[in-house]
Amino acid sequence: MLYYVIDAFTDIQFGGNPAGVVIYEDLNEVFMQKFAAEVRFSETAFIKKIDNKNFDIKFFTPTAQVDLCGHATIASFKALLDSQHIQHFHLISQ
Repeated sequence: MLYYVIDAFTDIQFGGNPAGVVIYEDLNEVFMQKFAAEVRFSETAFIKKIDNKNFDIKFFTPTAQVDLCGHATIASFKALLDSQHIQHFHLISQ
């Protein structure tokens, strides 16, 4: 499990909107919820690699799972780039 704290919407350390990002292989949602409650960011993203081009992402607040979070999504891409899980990305609308 890799854990990042990423400030979205800024290029200044400790500025912008902070989000936790976890890149994992095998975690359950009970753990994810407890982890998000422990770190206390407004949202924490949990990313599981499906294959070289696909990832599953889940977002948790300290109290609940949510469908989407903008700044945690941006933070997730930054964490995937920093960890070299991806070299670049293309956003695809569904």
